[in-house]
Amino acid sequence: MSSTLEEILRSPVGRNSAHWLKWAEDWWANQDFWSLYEMCVVAALRFSEGADGLDDIPSGGDILAEARILAHTIDHHPLAHHLMRATSPQVHIGNLGEDVPAERNTGGETYYGKPKEALWTSSLIANQSSWRAAIDSSFVPVAESKPNEYRLSFDTSKAKIFNIDSVDDVTTLTRSYGTPEDGRTTIDWSAMRNDYDAVHLSFRGLVTAQGVAVSSANGAYAIKSWDCESTAWLNSDQFAEQVRRT
Repeated sequence: MSSTLEEILRSPVGRNSAHWLKWAEDWWANQDFWSLYEMCVVAALRFSEGADGLDDIPSGGDILAEARILAHTIDHHPLAHHLMRATSPQVHIGNLGEDVPAERNTGGETYYGKPKEALWTSSLIANQSSWRAAIDSSFVPVAESKPNEYRLSFDTSKAKIFNIDSVDDVTTLTRSYGTPEDGRTTIDWSAMRNDYDAVHLSFRGLVTAQGVAVSSANGAYAIKSWDCESTAWLNSDQFAEQVRRT
């Protein structure tokens, strides 16, 4: 059994993605990567928003065949490899300078862990932002007017980016920057800003690491509600140019 397959079967987002793959008609019809990625984002959003709970997500033999397909795609598809790192240009959707709240309430539960005062971007898949899958879902409210899209270029050789591609990376994150708060671990993003320009959750990280709790000296921690391949920029001065798309 491959490492990616094992990680998918341990991850609630991975198992939910494999579960919904059974009904991904666009994927079965044309094997289009965007269709598979979009389905995984919706599976992540369904879990984060409480539409699918742990008791609703099958495991083991019930989803093994689909999980194998997902693991093989992640390991071998060139676009999946493209999403393993934050590439230039990145796409920001919204208004430049907007912050994403560090926490939000959904279904009575508070999600901790998103950095304050971060500029959020995502990578390109077939010339469209990987965030588009979340925006096109029924879970992300958007204004009636078309959101602004900015393509932001940066020097990949100079930007220091912490990449979350597996549960091991989440463990490293907590060991290096974890701090206690109310009996749990949170991340000291201010301290991390001194060492890194950004934190990137890869597509592989989304389906293998989001929602998987890791233990630390300060308590458990899990990446929650990022829900798609994305990059949180702690230092946004890396961008050399900004091109607005209308």
